[in-house]
Amino acid sequence: MTLRFLVLDAYDDAGRKALAGVGARDAGSLYRDAIRTTEPDATIDVVPFTGRFELPSGNAVSDYDAVVWTGSNLTV
Repeated sequence: MTLRFLVLDAYDDAGRKALAGVGARDAGSLYRDAIRTTEPDATIDVVPFTGRFELPSGNAVSDYDAVVWTGSNLTV
């Protein structure tokens, strides 16, 4: 069974630029790679925060086996 993961990269554009500015990788990529260590065949969609989360075209949250929300510079 191939698992499907939705990774919501909660850093906003300014936060992603700040990470890149100090040579750090974006959170979505880090989480994707961490998931791959235990689930190498998984389908993983990484969605960056752009003022709101936009799911990949034609997908609903219910299409995924798990949703992973990264840490971020945003507050709720």
